[in-house]
Formats: sequence, structure tokens, C-alpha cells
Amino acid sequence: MEIEENVDDFNDSCSDSDLADIEELNSLFLPCHNVSSQSVGPKYILHISATNDTNCNIVTALSDASCDVFNLTESQLHKLNKFQEHNQKLIDCKFSSDNRNLFFTGSSDGTIKIWDLRVPTESVITFKDTTLTEGSSVKPLSSFDVSPSNILLAAGTELTDGDAYILFWDIRNTALLGAYWESHTDDITQVKFHPNDSNKLISGSTDKLINIYNLLESNEDDALQECLNTEALVEELQWFNVGKQWKISCVTSTNDLQLWETDGAEPYKCLSRVDIASQIKLQSDLDSDKRYWIRNDAKLKAVVTSKSYDEFREIVEAAHLKPLSKEDCKKKAA
Repeated sequence: MEIEENVDDFNDSCSDSDLADIEELNSLFLPCHNVSSQSVGPKYILHISATNDTNCNIVTALSDASCDVFNLTESQLHKLNKFQEHNQKLIDCKFSSDNRNLFFTGSSDGTIKIWDLRVPTESVITFKDTTLTEGSSVKPLSSFDVSPSNILLAAGTELTDGDAYILFWDIRNTALLGAYWESHTDDITQVKFHPNDSNKLISGSTDKLINIYNLLESNEDDALQECLNTEALVEELQWFNVGKQWKISCVTSTNDLQLWETDGAEPYKCLSRVDIASQIKLQSDLDSDKRYWIRNDAKLKAVVTSKSYDEFREIVEAAHLKPLSKEDCKKKAA
């Protein structure tokens, strides 16, 4: 989406939660405003995903377990369709990395579905635990991811009958490929494939552990390569690289950020909510509507926004935590 500088809009968004005046904020952060918007009605947007191309497609997972799909042109959002089959909360949505017409949705109803924008009436594939027998408990899904090869699908579950599972499917076959259930002792909140290696997976849980697996191994014991103890509930994981070395970022349930080596006994850097709030000139009040997420884009970045997505401030972890300024943006664009 095109970002346009508009100081007036940015000024209007500043509030009592700011720790700096308008002039300082404008000198540190790139003002922006939305160029197009579409209402999804009274529902909440829980998750969002987009294709990585010009005139991208965008899917939003909504609080009524449906999905709205939009197409973004140069300056307009156009709604393409609504998709709904799940009967419980959506846990995520993701576009296929190699086909802009295909996207995945996962639900706590225990299923993951593939949808094709060219077939608007129903999902084209449904994945579920095909080993369930009559009377056995459905395993509510809590997270899922698709391998970079677009062949392997992994999903984490809530704790079910004393076990928390990572389920695997080959996308070319709806039968369950296999599962791990001994490495975590509570809800699995995140599963993330390595961006370049479909045989490497990380998982995070409310048991406070991050596990690293080599999926080439034939059993779970051998597959578990490393176990990292965050001493906090794991909410979000991300792979990121520094030079040629891949590392892991972890956002905890208290919005603290931990950075880990893949073989580390402890995080090599910890940034508290207070640390991050200070750097972006915000108060760290726990009741604030500000939140942040981590993405890997050459360098680790934390993007901070309000829940209404009307304000963005971006920081970069390099030698130290610092704002991504207007000058940084201009250099990146060049």
C-alpha cells in the first residue's frame, strides 16, 4: 500500500500516551495515513495475510469465523468475496507463497482448509486429524504454518487429554502424516518453519519452552534438537537472520521481547515492554492500546501500532534499539 506523508494526520493521532511533543515525533518517525479502507462490519479482524506482489490480494480472518478477501490496486481496496465454513474461532490465515489464488485458514474446530479464489462457493481441501476414532476428543488447533516448499503443513494444538500435539500433513494428501506429543506440556501457541528450510521447525508454548526440530529424523526424540526456556508464556515466534546466522525472536505474553541463538542457554538480548516503549516515545501503561509485532525483513524489526492501525512507529534491532527514521526509510527506498 502506498504510504503518503501527511503531518496533519499524524498530529491528530498523537495522544497523552506520547512521551515527546509533535516536533520530536515528526523528526523521529515517518508520518503516514491510509489511502483506502473497507469496513468489515461489526466484526473484529483477528488475522490478516497478503500476497507479495503488485495489486496484492488480502485475506482477513474475522471474529465470526469467516474470511473476507480484498484486492488492492494502486489506491483502492475492492472486496472479492466472503468465505465461511469453519464453526469455531479462526487461529490464522495465510496466502500460499507460490499461488496468489490459494490461501489457508485454520480453526479451533480442528481443521485447516485451503481456499481457491477461483472457486468461491466452498473450500477445495480440508485437513484434520484422520486418526480420530469414535468418542475420541477433537484436538483444537491453536497455530499452524506452511513450509517454504509449500508441501508440508504443521499445526499446534491446545492441551487435549493431557497432551499437546504438533500435527503434520503433506499438502498433496489429506491423511495425517504424523504427530509429536511429548515435547510440550501445555497449549502450543506457535509453530514456524524456517524460511529457507522445510525440514526445520520451531514451536512455542504456554509451558514457556521454545523447541527446535529437525524433521528429517524418524522420531520425536531424535527430531528435538534444542529446548530453550524463556521463563515466560510464549506468544509469538519469528526466525530472523544476522549475516548468515539464523536466530529466533520471542514475544512473551507480557509483551517483552527475547532474542535467542538457536543453541543458546539463555536469550542474548532481552527488551522489556518498558524498554521498547521508551525508544518509541510511548508510555508503557499495560492498559495502553498499543501493541507490536516482529517481522524479518533483512534486519529484525518491531513495528508498533495502535489497535485501530491508525499509527505506526518502527524500530530496528541492529547494534542497539533505535527508531527507523525518515532518513532510514529514504535510504531503504533508494
